[in-house]
Amino acid sequence: MILSTLTAIRLWFTRLPDGLRVMLIMAVAIVALFVVTYVLVSQRDARVIERHEDKREAAAAPAREKAAEDRAQDAIDNMLAEQARELEIARAEASEAAGSRPTQPPHTRAFICAAMREDYTAAELAKLKVYQEVCL
Repeated sequence: MILSTLTAIRLWFTRLPDGLRVMLIMAVAIVALFVVTYVLVSQRDARVIERHEDKREAAAAPAREKAAEDRAQDAIDNMLAEQARELEIARAEASEAAGSRPTQPPHTRAFICAAMREDYTAAELAKLKVYQEVCL
């Protein structure tokens, strides 16, 4: 099939006048030159883009490492806050079970105690009667 097609093209090409044949050869050569140029420029552009991306990745590596450390620290902080919250809730439930019923639900008391710990120093908390009654 392919061989017969190529033979037919060759016969058709040989029957063309010389001037037309030369112009056709030149046109094919120019198209081939454009295709080769396009392929070479595309490859060069790909290499330039790859080098740029490598540089950008290298510059971003320290920031990614810092962000990973920050995420790990945030996870630890969140876990500690959750444990403190659960502890306060357990304390409030224990005091309620002992008979001293609080005026607020346990989770509200835990929130108030955590907020007070954030707002005051340990020395100030020791002096606050409300903190002593509600949180300890």
